[in-house]
Amino acid sequence: MIFNRLHLTAINDTGQLAWYEDGTNRTRETFAAYQALWPSRYNRKRLDMIRQIARDYYWSAQYQQVPSMGDLSFFLMGDHIPRWTSPQVGCWIVAVDAANTATENGAETAFVAVGACGGRLKVIGARSGKYRVDAMVPELEGFIHDMERLTGIRSERVLIEMAAGGWQIYERLTGKYPLQELTPKRSKEDRAGDVAWLVNSLQVEFPARPSADVVKLEAQLRDFPLCTLKDLVDAFVWCLMFASGGTELKTENVEQTAVLDTLEMARGAGLLGDGSDPKVEGFAPSTVFDSSGVDIPIGKVPPAMRPFAGPEVRRFLAGKLGDDFEPSDW
Repeated sequence: MIFNRLHLTAINDTGQLAWYEDGTNRTRETFAAYQALWPSRYNRKRLDMIRQIARDYYWSAQYQQVPSMGDLSFFLMGDHIPRWTSPQVGCWIVAVDAANTATENGAETAFVAVGACGGRLKVIGARSGKYRVDAMVPELEGFIHDMERLTGIRSERVLIEMAAGGWQIYERLTGKYPLQELTPKRSKEDRAGDVAWLVNSLQVEFPARPSADVVKLEAQLRDFPLCTLKDLVDAFVWCLMFASGGTELKTENVEQTAVLDTLEMARGAGLLGDGSDPKVEGFAPSTVFDSSGVDIPIGKVPPAMRPFAGPEVRRFLAGKLGDDFEPSDW
């Protein structure tokens, strides 16, 4: 079915906001800039007054015909967000949100790379597209190679959501990269709500000269969850969940020799997950010693990313390690 669309906004200062789209020819014609769409009824002065009174949420949806969360957004993406000019990072990870295959109106396959340096996280790259199943792995490997050339170091982890095309990607890349299974247990919105504070507290930097796909990621973050495509956001959220010790990261179970209150405290803080101790290069766990001398593995994320686990964990560790606790222990 083909649709012709007419998009008229209350104000059109730039000359790009109002347009007519021909669905048959797939062409779009923009209207010249104007101060008010219906000046005899709502002149510019009255529209400016309405904009001051109404929240951004209502102004965008009802007057500008662009539904947006406005000040109710998950991620506060404004001019204030920090920007990086150097891609230097101590470590970096990449998350994959794979679609089933390439379809005209379906979801995209998205890759997002996030690094850590100087107490902050950096979005170092993103890529998305409608790839066939057989093309997903070459596209991902090409993206990883580009990020390795940008940063000069190899990826610490490749996070793969075990759904849709993620199963084949995981199978074909096993043994080539340090893979981490991601098992979605909740909605995209619930996961985003857990880590939005990292962006909103300015702990995530974006490129000063972003690529087209990073611009697309920022646009999706700005409009989430009302955006049509959410794949880049989902991959980005997985990166933040990994950095903050998210509870939906699948790890292998290992036998525990003791169950202590301190262990439950660390798990409740979000560092332990299921209490496993992954034996992967670059992920040596830190250790907490209780009064009985039992070693409790707590590390699950790269040391450069551990500060993002939250202050309650650091307070807990400082209380257990006393004077021996140093920030470098993270």
